[in-house]
Amino acid sequence: MSLRAETVSAARAEPEDAAVCPGLWTSGRAATRPIPAAKVAVFARWLTPLAEEIMRSVPGRPITVSVRDVRYVESDFQEEGLAAAIFSWALAEFRLPPREIEARFGRQVNRCILAWPDRGAE
Repeated sequence: MSLRAETVSAARAEPEDAAVCPGLWTSGRAATRPIPAAKVAVFARWLTPLAEEIMRSVPGRPITVSVRDVRYVESDFQEEGLAAAIFSWALAEFRLPPREIEARFGRQVNRCILAWPDRGAE
């Protein structure tokens, strides 16, 4: 999976944006291909654990994380892949301390199980 995004200054969110916390939103409006609202909401949900650190890195500046492009193989798609992609992007973009996302294949559920820092397995 690959994800391309950028940080954009934004005084307020647009109706189709998803809130992470006050002053921080995710958006798929400027994407090269349409990103469904449900996927934009996934990005917001998985940025939530980093929200406080992100907002400290851009003090006093409301921002939107504008997802420009997401590519993945449909047959291998798992929502957790979107989560790992946006989480990893945010660590690099906002120069946050690295965190390990542990992955293992769960044979009983026939999918990859990710263990998130501060959240445990999901």
